Amino acid sequence: FVESLMNCPLSQHLSDTLSKLEELSGYQVFGEVFVTNAFGANVAQTTRTSDYRQDDEQWWQRAKEKTPYIGELDFDPSAGIWSIDICASVLNDSGEFLGVMKAVMNIEDVFTVVDSHAETLDESTSLALLQSDGQPIRLSGKGDVQFEGGAELIGKLNEAGSVSITTPSNKLRDEQQGFVAVAAPLPGSIIEPLGWAVAIQSSGESALAPVRRQHRRFLSIAIGTSVVALLLVGWIAMPISRRIGRLRGAMASVADGDLDTPVFCEGHDEISELTRSFESMRLSLRESGDALERERRLVHAMLENIPENIYFMDDQSRFLLISRALAERFGLGDPAQAIGKTDEDFFEPEHAREALEDEQELLRTGEPVIGKEEIERWPDRPPTWVST
Repeated sequence: FVESLMNCPLSQHLSDTLSKLEELSGYQVFGEVFVTNAFGANVAQTTRTSDYRQDDEQWWQRAKEKTPYIGELDFDPSAGIWSIDICASVLNDSGEFLGVMKAVMNIEDVFTVVDSHAETLDESTSLALLQSDGQPIRLSGKGDVQFEGGAELIGKLNEAGSVSITTPSNKLRDEQQGFVAVAAPLPGSIIEPLGWAVAIQSSGESALAPVRRQHRRFLSIAIGTSVVALLLVGWIAMPISRRIGRLRGAMASVADGDLDTPVFCEGHDEISELTRSFESMRLSLRESGDALERERRLVHAMLENIPENIYFMDDQSRFLLISRALAERFGLGDPAQAIGKTDEDFFEPEHAREALEDEQELLRTGEPVIGKEEIERWPDRPPTWVST
């Protein structure tokens, strides 16, 4: 089962995409990517997972509500990388929920941004990326970089209720006096749930202006990196949406009466099985429609040529269909002229009433009337005898 899941066309497409991203970036951008259906069951994955049902996971439930979910930072000792989970719902063109895609993203790009900014600073200045508890994720700068008091800084930031603060510090290298500027993501930004913060520590009052300028730039780049990551997830999900869109278009065509347009599908996943089932239904409907059309033509030929008086009525004793022979008996040029009319339109009231009673009795009991001899009374001609 696992092998078939990992070798399905969608899984292969995801794996090929990740390989191309790694080739372009020079490192593994995503540790793994997998997709579930609307019930939480895995339908495609690039690696083995610990379980194959995700609907009980918080990230799956959050993503199902059509809210992008970014998980906590996690370190993988076997791979030696820091990563975050990015989860988003998969929707069709009508906004209906189809499933969830989860990607485990390596944040090497974020570290690269931190290091590149640190290279522009002087030797007395260093840069730190902090977790929500104040522990450093990345320290970067020239020379021997040290950083202490992260938890205290995060506490001051939260206490101030601001996205950035600048505070004096005596915890720089060589016990120099200086300043530490700390900044957090803007409220409502996509990376706010991570709880990360950026700290720049520098000696000298002259560092205040560059610090503020640098942390604003870093925030913009960090937010841009997260947006790009989400766009990548959307790009991977587009083939799924396109396949669902084609199936939806085929269903709309069938609903409009077009039973001749085939629905093509490749693959062995649930979407493919659904498409094949729909194609089988389309063929069955077309065969049934063809059979009904043949029967309609036979009935029409019979009514046009048989010399008998044949008619069909609804439950209100109104004519639905009559033979040409009966139309001529009624004095009509076209059998269609009788549609919607009743016996009262052709016979005298007494005979029309007797005919109506017979018809309603047949509807009530279901007993056929066979060989009944009766006289027809016409308003414009002599009576006639018939066997009904």
